[in-house]
Parts: sequence; structure tokens; C-alpha cells
Amino acid sequence: ANVGAERLDDILTDLIEGMAGIGVKHVRIVTEVSPGLVAIHLSSRERINPAAFGKRRLNLYDRTLGWLGGGLESSQHEGSAEFIIRLPELASM
Repeated sequence: ANVGAERLDDILTDLIEGMAGIGVKHVRIVTEVSPGLVAIHLSSRERINPAAFGKRRLNLYDRTLGWLGGGLESSQHEGSAEFIIRLPELASM
């Protein structure tokens, strides 16, 4: 099994479920691909406070993605938040 893909799946699922858990009704998922790199953007028009996910949890995701050569960013602008997962392309099985 591709451990990197499994970890990415776990993190994406948890972030989306976490967004739903704090009342977000519409999650926007956008992917961005450039040579050797992939970015996944999760956002909502609804107000999200990234702190609601817990700093320790977000740091754990960032460390896990770091082991895969990537990272997790969160930003807040104009009342909405966005999570961005950046990774090198994962080999497909």
C-alpha cells in the first residue's frame, strides 16, 4: 500500500469532517498541479476559525505531510478560511 496516499486521505477526510463538525455546509475543494507538485485547497464561504481544529492537530498534520515532503498551511481572509496541503506528486499504485 502507498503509505503517503493513505496519510493524505486520512488528513483530507479529517479536515473535511472537521469543517462539517463546526457547521460548514459547503466545502470547496480545488486542486492545483504543477510539474512534480500538487496543492489541494479546502475552503468555504462560511466563517471558519482554523483554531477550532486545534493547534496540536494542525501541527500533527503539518509534520505528517512534512515527512512526505510537503506541508499544511491555513489562512484566514475576509471572514473565511482556507487550508492548503502542498505535496510532491505521490507515486500511483
